[in-house]
Amino acid sequence: MRLAGLLTAVVVAMTGCASAVEPQGVGVHDDVLGYHQSATEQLVNEDLIEGLGLQTNYVAVGYKHGVASDGSTLHVQHTTSYVDGSYLEREANETTGLSIDSYHEAGSDRIYYLFGDEYTEALDIKPWGVLPGADLDLENSPRSVCQLSAPNYACQILRSWNFTSEQLFDDESSERMPNHVQRNGDGSLLLTTAVSLSAMTESNMFTFSGSLAELVTDETLTQLIPAKIWFDRDGVVVKAEVNGTITSPDSDLTLELQIGYEVTGTADPEEVSVAVNSLDDDYTFELTDQAEIDAFWDDIQAVRLGEY
Repeated sequence: MRLAGLLTAVVVAMTGCASAVEPQGVGVHDDVLGYHQSATEQLVNEDLIEGLGLQTNYVAVGYKHGVASDGSTLHVQHTTSYVDGSYLEREANETTGLSIDSYHEAGSDRIYYLFGDEYTEALDIKPWGVLPGADLDLENSPRSVCQLSAPNYACQILRSWNFTSEQLFDDESSERMPNHVQRNGDGSLLLTTAVSLSAMTESNMFTFSGSLAELVTDETLTQLIPAKIWFDRDGVVVKAEVNGTITSPDSDLTLELQIGYEVTGTADPEEVSVAVNSLDDDYTFELTDQAEIDAFWDDIQAVRLGEY
């Protein structure tokens, strides 16, 4: 689905893909580091992304906040409510009129989008758009969950961690990867780790445009940004966050970032429903031709970036 990728320039509880981390008795420093590295590798792997698609009922929130010293800001939040293949997604954006909500009913071949005023006025469209969109078929293709807006934040964080781990391993600098696993009394776990700026850009976690482009240099690309991932006693991810400050080596420009997701509860099936059959034709439009659809999303992106 095009929207998730569009909004990245924008979680779910997961069942049992992550194996439990067995406690070990360790003493010397090298053994301690080895334990934390091994435990981390058990917790964070590609299976977790597949695990995102195995839940059948949840409400999850993904959020992205950025505050730069030059006054530029980014504040966006996506909420996904999912029940047995049906989902309702809402966006809260700091810019009035730039939000896009979406709704899909299980078994339908359509996705309904509600576009904010900025889009309807700039593109001269009606507020409700109806576009092709089948079920995600998460049972057979669980990684398709990354097409949903809030779970996409989780996918980006997990991919960023994997990219970072691979980069540091390739540089023979794996000892620089800060991994610390804390087991709590109730069996839950907290992984304290980091992701590189390079990995964040590679996973589309954050787009550095305009004045912020000067933050991306050979020097800053290797900078590690603190990250935390919380697991319950069964190894299920319940929250993840990247939170830190990036500083330009050539100026005083800084950017404070907070990007994360959190499972906030279960969804009420009655709330994951929109009376789309009662929508007035005066408020809806439909696109079916793929070329027209691609051009439409390009226009939406241009409006979103202030380039239309």
